[in-house]
Amino acid sequence: MRTGVIVVTKPGQKDAIWESEDMSEQKEGMNDMDTPSRVSRFLSLRWLPNISWLRRVIVAVIGFTVLLIGIAMIVLPGPAIIVIPLGLAILATEFLWARRLLSKSRNYFEKAKKKALRKRSADR
Repeated sequence: MRTGVIVVTKPGQKDAIWESEDMSEQKEGMNDMDTPSRVSRFLSLRWLPNISWLRRVIVAVIGFTVLLIGIAMIVLPGPAIIVIPLGLAILATEFLWARRLLSKSRNYFEKAKKKALRKRSADR
């Protein structure tokens, strides 16, 4: 007996692959989980015990490091205006207070930008 399986290789294109009974028996002996889902499950780290606290710690360490480098760039030469919001954006992925602070700073910079553009157009 032959069973048919439709495999989509490209959008709108279908290829028919026919399996013999021998192939279907081999598939029954295999695990229920196929290889792509194993890989995606491994990469998502869902196989580990609850490690959400570890993610928060890693994000906090990286975010605070970038933020402190940005604060140091206020005095030292460097693009502090870019690095400080980048540190806040990293922290905002895990912490609500950082998301609020980033939003307030974004509003502050938008107002400063509008004010500078008005002053520039008034000088002309």
